[in-house]
Amino acid sequence: MAATWACIDAGKTHHHCVAIDEGGRRLLSRRVTHDEPELLELLGDVLALGDEVIWGIDLADGGVLMGRSSGLGSVAAGQCPLGVQVLAEDADAAGRES
Repeated sequence: MAATWACIDAGKTHHHCVAIDEGGRRLLSRRVTHDEPELLELLGDVLALGDEVIWGIDLADGGVLMGRSSGLGSVAAGQCPLGVQVLAEDADAAGRES
């Protein structure tokens, strides 16, 4: 089963999520505000991309959370590839410039 890799660059007022497949093809790139309905919609859209999602969350204070989910149920520790994190940060930086 192919996994989807998703990284969220979490900020204080907004967040940027990039999801890629195992081949590195970008499946989703979206900036959302720190708003529960927007975040829930984003999570649902990412989960709809595949059966298994490997998550990485780059926190505003510099920490990184990582996990794996199958649906909204189980989460296990994992490792976010640096490439996904860089894609999220680059997309977020591009959004700030426009």
